[in-house]
Amino acid sequence: MNEWENVDRRVLEWVATTRRVSPVERHSYELFAQSDWPFDDDALADLSGKQVDEALRRLLDDNRIDGKRAAFIGRELRTRWTNLRVTAGGLNALGEWLDLDRVATAVGVQNLLLDLAERETDPERRSLLQRAAGAAVLFANETVRGALASVVASEVGEVLEP
Repeated sequence: MNEWENVDRRVLEWVATTRRVSPVERHSYELFAQSDWPFDDDALADLSGKQVDEALRRLLDDNRIDGKRAAFIGRELRTRWTNLRVTAGGLNALGEWLDLDRVATAVGVQNLLLDLAERETDPERRSLLQRAAGAAVLFANETVRGALASVVASEVGEVLEP
């Protein structure tokens, strides 16, 4: 396995599943960046604070997470991460976000078919091209609807769970 599978993806999943208790609460995680001490969360207990900090920096650089990092020097270099959240790029990397290329392709095909329909002089062929354009946009709408439904279902499920 590579660094993405061994460390970064796991840290991204950890950020994705770490929820705020209330909208005003700010999550703060203090890591010992130069330490081989185990990270103090069971999900990542086999990783050191240094590994988690490095993964968070890579994820931030790759626009997969958002958050703030502050470094402090004491006996050891410590870092504090606050306001961690997964971005659309991170959700896409986890397979939990709609495929924008797929949607853009469907919309592009629809526009092409509508342009061809406008230029078509035969009413039967024009109608066929217009119906095909409608089918292309339905494909895009289904992709968007499916993605939104899964996001809403997971959010509502978390709110309704005791």
